[in-house]
Amino acid sequence: MPRLLYRRLFRLALSAAVPLLPLAGTPAQAHLPAAYSMEYLRADHFPDRSLPSELNHPVTVDGDLALYQSALEQIERREGPYAAGMTEPLNAMAQLYMKEENFAEAIEFFDRAIHIERINTGLNNDGLIPLLEHRLIGYQQLGDLRGVEQTHESLYRIHGSGTAPFTPDRLAAATRYLDWLRTSVTESDSDSRERELLSLLQETERLLEFYEQSADMKPEQHFALVLSQLRNLYLLQSLAPVTHYTISASNEGMVPITDQHLDVWRRRAINRGAALLRGYLERWPQQAPLDRAAVMLELGDWYQWNDKWRSAGTEYSELVNTLIRSGHEKAIGQWFGAPAELPDDFALSSLTFADQNKAAVTMQFDVSRLGQVRRVEYLDGPEQDGYKIRRMLRETHFRPVFKDGEAVDSERVVRAYRLLEPRLN
Repeated sequence: MPRLLYRRLFRLALSAAVPLLPLAGTPAQAHLPAAYSMEYLRADHFPDRSLPSELNHPVTVDGDLALYQSALEQIERREGPYAAGMTEPLNAMAQLYMKEENFAEAIEFFDRAIHIERINTGLNNDGLIPLLEHRLIGYQQLGDLRGVEQTHESLYRIHGSGTAPFTPDRLAAATRYLDWLRTSVTESDSDSRERELLSLLQETERLLEFYEQSADMKPEQHFALVLSQLRNLYLLQSLAPVTHYTISASNEGMVPITDQHLDVWRRRAINRGAALLRGYLERWPQQAPLDRAAVMLELGDWYQWNDKWRSAGTEYSELVNTLIRSGHEKAIGQWFGAPAELPDDFALSSLTFADQNKAAVTMQFDVSRLGQVRRVEYLDGPEQDGYKIRRMLRETHFRPVFKDGEAVDSERVVRAYRLLEPRLN
């Protein structure tokens, strides 16, 4: 069942004339805010759909495909079908196919090179990393969910599966793997979503615990892990519980049964997210004022998105005063000069994308000083998309505008949006 349908059924259950019976001890969720950039995105915010450029091993091969094929055949005749020297021409041929955007053919050659490399150097040799990273790009471009998953798992294993020593490369691989797991949960329509989400939360928590006990801690890497778990908590809060129904023993009706472990995570989510950010600020008190301010902004946004208006206002006000005292007034305009949809960076870890060829929907609305949306009006663009975006905008929480140290209302905000669609199948 698609995720959007889960959300709709959940809201219908909340508003039904005869409400569903909750599990004992399970708190009611009075408001389910929309997670901006999970389902729709501003037209000027859509991600780049070009080949990823953040990997450590860019494509650098040039030459004639036939020459590499000839070299490959010579090595195979001379040294056999699993000769170590075959990896280089196989990799070169795969990269040439990548340049031509023939990703399926490229993956076949990467697979063969990876197999030979494993035979000659072992399953977890560092020499596999560039081959796997390029194969990952190929699978992403093809939208092959299973191939992406297997490649991420292999890279994570080679980089130590989130164990010490916590070198920059190992941590970068770990956070990339966690990003992938989050994307998998976001785009999955299967009954395994709750299990996958629980596994993601537990794995990130385990990695955070190990890292915080290590002697290798650095503020930038620590914050990357904190932010990764915070995004997981956003995801946990934004997805309506996947509810399985069973007939009660007394035949009194349908009783929803949700995963008890995730119920515990949901009850603790707001406090856990705040504790992560406060703990980070306590651990690194000597950080530059602007770096600390960025963490404080995350804390204010977390409270704001979770309906904790008073706590959010306190954090935002303290943040504005901190920026003024430290001489960074310019950041006030950047962060508080216009209403910001929350969570404002959630799409950065997702493989979803906006269809750039489709007309954007232009909407007009007000944002209150508490960050709540009012008077949403459709102005232009595909009407069906406009109807969906109008509904989601009403449920979106915003970071409000601040002027002279105080939150203020914003009237008649005009913005263009596009719906998001899954990149992976």
